[in-house]
Amino acid sequence: MRYEYRVNNKAVPIPHSPIVGVVRYSHGWRATQPSSQPREGMSMGFLGAAGFVAYALLGLFQIAATFDGVQHLLGVHWLIAGVIGLVLGAFPVIGTAAGVYGATAAWGWSLLSALGLFFGPLVVIAAISMMAQAGGRR
Repeated sequence: MRYEYRVNNKAVPIPHSPIVGVVRYSHGWRATQPSSQPREGMSMGFLGAAGFVAYALLGLFQIAATFDGVQHLLGVHWLIAGVIGLVLGAFPVIGTAAGVYGATAAWGWSLLSALGLFFGPLVVIAAISMMAQAGGRR
């Protein structure tokens, strides 16, 4: 296959080299070359990996709270409570309510800490987003 781009409606061949992609500029098409430098935003780094692990652990705590809430409310076996909890978790308001109930009733948490388990990440992400937007406006 021969790669080319057009300049003033004339086909200009691209030299033989590995092509990563083709980018359209105002004066025509240009092939981009592979870079030995990592692209910005491509590397997760330590903070990205730690954030992923923390978010996964938070999700496991939320699922466990929902399961325990269903089990405490209905008095069924944990396996049945798990299936019901997964179904309830598909509905955000009902699943969150079951999880908050499980954290307060089954685990003995305060209502504020149970709400923090489910709504805390939303507040943190919103704060980070607002700080990032404020920093970008300077």
